[in-house]
Amino acid sequence: MERNFRLEAERTGSTYAQAEQAFVARSALGRMVTEDEVGEAVSAMLRMRGLCGADIDLSAGMVAR
Repeated sequence: MERNFRLEAERTGSTYAQAEQAFVARSALGRMVTEDEVGEAVSAMLRMRGLCGADIDLSAGMVAR
């Protein structure tokens, strides 16, 4: 994400912080997903013996434009 924010800031002529805030503003939760949340999701999926070919959305409710 750091690379994405840096490139977006360069592309738009904004600061890194502005690029990050613009990204976060598009999520329903108004924040980034934490590393712990990703780890918890992976652990939960590994315990789901019947899980096969599923997509798990860890986007904090990101709305694509």
